[in-house]
Amino acid sequence: MLRFFFLVLLSWHATATVAQQAKDSFLIKLKQHPQQDSIRVELLIDACVGSTFSADTAYLQWSNEALQLSQQLNYRAGKIRALNCIGNYYYQRAIYNKATPYYIDALTMAETDKDENSIINGKSNLANVYNHINRGLDAVKMLKECDEILKNRKDTASQKRAAILTNLATSYSTLNYHDKAIYFYTIVLNICRKQDIKFGIGLSLSNLGSESYSLKNYTAAIAYLKEADQVARANDMDFLKGSITRYLGQTYIALGSVDKGIALLQEALKIGKAANDGETLTDVYSQLYKAYAISGRYQQAYENSLLHFTLKDSIYGLDREKAINELSTRYETEKKERLIQSLTQDKKITSLQSQRKTVLIYSISGAIILLVLLTYILFNRYKIKQLNKQLLEKITHEQQLNQSILTSIKAQMNPHFIFNALNTIQHFIYGSDKSKAVNYLGKFSELVRTVLDNSSKERIPLSAELTFLTLYLNLEKMRFEDSLEVIIDDCAAIEEDKDDIMIPSMIIQPYVENAFKHGLLHKKDNRQVSIRFSINEISKILTCVVEDNGVGRKQSEAYKLAGQMNHSSFATSATQKRLELLNQGRKDSIAVLFEDKTDDTGNATGTKVTIAIPYILVV
Repeated sequence: MLRFFFLVLLSWHATATVAQQAKDSFLIKLKQHPQQDSIRVELLIDACVGSTFSADTAYLQWSNEALQLSQQLNYRAGKIRALNCIGNYYYQRAIYNKATPYYIDALTMAETDKDENSIINGKSNLANVYNHINRGLDAVKMLKECDEILKNRKDTASQKRAAILTNLATSYSTLNYHDKAIYFYTIVLNICRKQDIKFGIGLSLSNLGSESYSLKNYTAAIAYLKEADQVARANDMDFLKGSITRYLGQTYIALGSVDKGIALLQEALKIGKAANDGETLTDVYSQLYKAYAISGRYQQAYENSLLHFTLKDSIYGLDREKAINELSTRYETEKKERLIQSLTQDKKITSLQSQRKTVLIYSISGAIILLVLLTYILFNRYKIKQLNKQLLEKITHEQQLNQSILTSIKAQMNPHFIFNALNTIQHFIYGSDKSKAVNYLGKFSELVRTVLDNSSKERIPLSAELTFLTLYLNLEKMRFEDSLEVIIDDCAAIEEDKDDIMIPSMIIQPYVENAFKHGLLHKKDNRQVSIRFSINEISKILTCVVEDNGVGRKQSEAYKLAGQMNHSSFATSATQKRLELLNQGRKDSIAVLFEDKTDDTGNATGTKVTIAIPYILVV
């Protein structure tokens, strides 16, 4: 799927011919303006923005020149843009670890200067990196913050917002939320059509086609891709043609039209060869050998598989050669530096030999200087050691304080469970239903024992958390009687490792409780709550989705304001405080995403909460 990021907005209108003309124009302007000033900085950055999708190595040279000149001039706006340009250069080549520090430096400066446009740039760029390292939820959060800035400025139908929403759709796609991706790509398409942005129209149609393919909606995929192909051919968008043709071929093969699909893949192959696009060629060869295998043409399948793996190996080979060259250059540079140091030392020895009469004086002077220097170094080391000791004591104290606060918060939460449960038992007793009261009291005592057990532990196995949730849900089902349906769904990987997966204790229950307290409590019948678990074993993230069909958060708040809820939501505020403390100083933090569900008419149909929890695997 083709995607773009914020800094290419200025080149949306560019076709292949126009882009080359623009590059030639930039070069002419740079030659005509050799003065080392902010105007040259902007010309260099414009040249970089215009070359974002090209393979021109001059891009990095222009970016570095713009950065160095901005530093000399103390031109902060130019420095921020230059840092983003360098980050984009590495991002386009999938060297994300090199792109990230440049993006972060640019974003830090933008936030210091309160430069909203540059803040949007920086957060959008970082979100694109997050999409490649399994941090899709963080990417969604950042891009929503960008969109909120634009909406506050009443900027809802511009190229900037189209770019941000495209990146947001991309983030949902990486999380396999293809329906949401299609929703946002459709908004982008409407903006681009209203603004007559040909590049955006072609790109949005292509993305909608690929998302429809992912959802196996092949009829819609072909319609989008054919329209995208018309736009691309009419506007010389060569870089789009190969991708569109490849997806058309894949779609026809999925529909059973293998020969037609192969013909389209062959056409995509020609486009990729003309553009010298190694990545596209690798994908096309892969699709071709699979298609030939489906149709029983095994010789051709074998030949294309060889081409696929040969090209893939050659790309990695080029990377290895580049790494070796860099190491070789570093070695030669260090060797020259050692030679210079050796020659300098020889010169000093010759000078000392020619001045034998002053050796004693220089030796004594050197000894005194060395003694003073050694004393100074030892004194500084002592001071640094003392400072480190004080800092360590301070950090230890803060950790103990945070642990104390966490324990206090969990201890305060326990009376909240007890209060709700006792109310229910009281209800059964008043209703003369002693059997239910006794049954409920037995389950309640088991729940209290589990709560007290878990409260003293920082982490517990997932199996213990599931046991706790089951006990709690059984009590709620008794309270709601026959009007409640509860679904708990976990995957095979979780069932296998649930005793070894360690997570913070009592982290999920408060969100389940909110589903009852704020959503289902006000609904008369057909109450439903589902809890679904999934796991990413690579990034060590446990995802829990709590979903209800209640009245929604807005209506619940309205009930509260109207006086129908006369208790304070202590569990919610306590959980929020606890999350802040748990996430403090951690690289992989717990993320919580709230979503309001609505039907086609905009009426609330419940609430969905997604909790992403980093876990520790005990083996």
